[in-house]
Amino acid sequence: MQLEKEKTKLATLQQWITKKQANALEADVAAGSAADLGEYEVCRKEIQELASQSAETLEASSAQVIQSIAVKDLKIEEER
Repeated sequence: MQLEKEKTKLATLQQWITKKQANALEADVAAGSAADLGEYEVCRKEIQELASQSAETLEASSAQVIQSIAVKDLKIEEER
C-alpha cells in the first residue's frame, strides 16, 4: 500500500514536470506558490523545490522521477 502511495505521488510529480516543461501550467502553480495546487497538493514541497529549476535541471529531475516510478513498479510486482 505504501509503495502504491509513493508511486502515485511520483506520477503526479511527473505530470507537473511535463506540464511545466510544456508551459501548460498557470504561472502561480508553475511557481509552486499557488494557495491550492489542486491535484499536485500531494507533492507541494517537491514542486516548490522544482519550480525554480532551469530547463536542463528540470529535465534531469524528470528522468529521475521516471526511474523512481519504474523502481516502485518492480517492487510492487515483487510483492504480488
